[in-house]
Amino acid sequence: MDSSHSSRPSLRAIWLWLPVFVTLLASSIPTLLEGAPAPVIEDEWGYLLSADTFVAGRATNPTHPLWEQFEAVHQFHVPSYQSKYPPGQALFLALGQVLYHPILGAWLGCALMIASIIWMLLAWVSRGWACVGGWIATFQYVVVGIPFGGGTWGYWSQSYWGGALAAAGGAMVFGGVARVVKEARVGPAVIMGAGLLLLANTRPLEGLIACLLPALYAFVWLVRQRGAGARAAWGRVVLPLALVLAPGFAAMGWYNQQVTGKATEMPWNTHYEQYCVFPLFLWQEPVPGRDWNHENLAYFHGKVERYMHERHNTLGGFSKATAGKIARFGIFFFGPIYGIVLLLAAGSLLADRLARMAAAPVALAATAGLAKFNAPPHYQAAITGLVVLLIVLGLRSLQGKRRLGLEGSALVRLLLGLSFVGFLGGIAFSVRNAETTQQSNRRQSERMVEAEPGEHLVLVRFGPKMGNGDEWLFNAADLEGSRILWARDSSPEARQELLEHYPDRKVWLLRTGFGAAHPRPVPMDRSEPYGPSEGDGPSRK
Repeated sequence: MDSSHSSRPSLRAIWLWLPVFVTLLASSIPTLLEGAPAPVIEDEWGYLLSADTFVAGRATNPTHPLWEQFEAVHQFHVPSYQSKYPPGQALFLALGQVLYHPILGAWLGCALMIASIIWMLLAWVSRGWACVGGWIATFQYVVVGIPFGGGTWGYWSQSYWGGALAAAGGAMVFGGVARVVKEARVGPAVIMGAGLLLLANTRPLEGLIACLLPALYAFVWLVRQRGAGARAAWGRVVLPLALVLAPGFAAMGWYNQQVTGKATEMPWNTHYEQYCVFPLFLWQEPVPGRDWNHENLAYFHGKVERYMHERHNTLGGFSKATAGKIARFGIFFFGPIYGIVLLLAAGSLLADRLARMAAAPVALAATAGLAKFNAPPHYQAAITGLVVLLIVLGLRSLQGKRRLGLEGSALVRLLLGLSFVGFLGGIAFSVRNAETTQQSNRRQSERMVEAEPGEHLVLVRFGPKMGNGDEWLFNAADLEGSRILWARDSSPEARQELLEHYPDRKVWLLRTGFGAAHPRPVPMDRSEPYGPSEGDGPSRK
């Protein structure tokens, strides 16, 4: 047998899936050079709390007897101590934590996203164009994508927020639907079911919206089947899909039961009823208020989140907020380079039935984002695969045409080359970001305490000048056994209870919101008086 001929399929396979391996490599470079990025956004701490809980072998954690002094944004303590987020992202972070570090879980999620997008594209385009789509997704979403028009480059791979898993789930659903309607087969149906479970456990609402039109398309296909085709559809698609979804949804119900006490109540709902006031959509009215225990929680939920909704109440505010959402969506999902592709290929895409079918769920998801008070890119991650398909179809349509004074093939190579330059720049910015997160006030303070032997209790006193992002009270899952605990110093009585509950820990006091640019913990004598005029006042309950 000709060895060179036999090696071709394996070489083509390696080239096709090479973006997956490059994703892992590119994602790891900032950590290898500067250390893993430290969490800086409140949401990240929530996901890390869930990950640490899962690593400990628990679905949730018991309510601490002094739980009011440990309350933090995006977490709740009653009926159990857990974050508000679905468990999907945290499960991957937990896997990373077991193997190396939680950030590895984010990289694995990105690798799954790239593999899923390539698999999805193979249902519609050639292997070559599917590979190009894999590179596009690696360049734009793993390395370059930024959340708010600024901030962390490649935040799906360089922070703990997530986004990649929902993108993977969406690609698995779209690719599965495309395959089963061509030929009823078990494999694509199983992958489609796994994608639906990924969406249900990462971005359930947005995932549902993104899948509405593909689900309708698959349903119409199913009811039109007759005879042997109907038997094949039910036996090879519906039954395998049900066998995947049934245990998956049962596991979700069990998780909800453990965390919230009700199989049908997700942690997000439990947290919302205790803390939040914002409505889900703009036409809804906010909740007047909650009985928050502390001023910083009232500030975050009652002012920051409420403002994000109420800014839409005037024509000017609505216009500005909507323009910002559209810009954020375009910057993340297309950027300037792929935006040019869509602009140059607009006529061809409008005439292409496949492009129109792909654009419909994208437009629906984007519109739903505009109807919400806030919509960062990871909210709409489910449609990422379809966005890549539109870009690929746009590039393919430019082949053989002349645009901007260039032949189509040369223009395509130029645009992909510029994208690669952006990829290299994104890695450089990510390296700097990993270093910057290590300089945050919380991380610097944590390092100070970590350097001291023994177990520690850091009492955080909030002052009158606290602002958005002035959050410190994030802890690991085990509030009894963690080496360092961060607790609220809200009143003399609360302090005394904490000191009595933790008699053997070294105590630190950190004062934030009193004008200091870089607050740091200082050792505190257990007999030190509280000083009521310096604190944030007693608990509001």
